[in-house]
Amino acid sequence: MTVPSAAPPAGGAAGQQTDNKTPGDQTGEEPGTEPQQGADTTSGQDSPKPPTPPQTPTEPNISDPGQPAVDPPAVETISISITGLDGLIASGEVEAAGCKTVLDVLRAFCAGREIDIKVRGDGTFAYVVAIDGKSEFDEGPLSGWQYDFNGERVNKGVGAQKVAAGDVVAFIYTTTLP
Repeated sequence: MTVPSAAPPAGGAAGQQTDNKTPGDQTGEEPGTEPQQGADTTSGQDSPKPPTPPQTPTEPNISDPGQPAVDPPAVETISISITGLDGLIASGEVEAAGCKTVLDVLRAFCAGREIDIKVRGDGTFAYVVAIDGKSEFDEGPLSGWQYDFNGERVNKGVGAQKVAAGDVVAFIYTTTLP
């Protein structure tokens, strides 16, 4: 069965599209209306929006300008504190690079803060006699400096205990040395 074709729309021939526009109207808008803002008045389509400028990194990667900036590696440190009978004398961090032992950490920390230290012996036999003017035996025959390493009391000389980044060293002046 054959379906008769529909009659052409009013005002146009079969196969032609009628858009009810007046001959000079190419905006794609209804007659009597203003073109939309940003509309392309020649093609009847919206014009593309301007591209968003690319975001640039705050610190360019000099080695490869096409890559985003890379944060520098964090400095690895060792924490240290020095506590006397009257409380905390000083605390802070020392760069782990160049520090092989607890004695190296103590020396690096005190040198940067003008804290005097006295050490007797050398290498693995080094012993801390005084820090910041407070010496062994100042408070009796059992007084002096000892240290904790990563929260534990250590029975090793300051020149024998090896250190690494992330370690925690705490020097404590005590009146009850073992």
